[in-house]
Amino acid sequence: MAVKTRDRIIQALSNGPLSFYELALKVYPPDDYPKAWRYCRHGGPPGCYMTLSAMIRRMDLDEWSRGSGSANRMVMLPHRMKVHANT
Repeated sequence: MAVKTRDRIIQALSNGPLSFYELALKVYPPDDYPKAWRYCRHGGPPGCYMTLSAMIRRMDLDEWSRGSGSANRMVMLPHRMKVHANT
């Protein structure tokens, strides 16, 4: 049975904050999800960035920016969230 995206996010963030790029690599490893890392032919971010951004909003995760770009956008589990990822 495949692990849900929500559980992969919780598992990746369980050891502390990650940059958006690091989180994307852990949630959508390029070897396992090669199509997720393709860019739109009209420009823009890889497809996995759009899905991951939506999940961050839905899960109400804490995020902040240290500058521009995905390497400077930090994400972490909120302190109020209990970790129940299936590991």
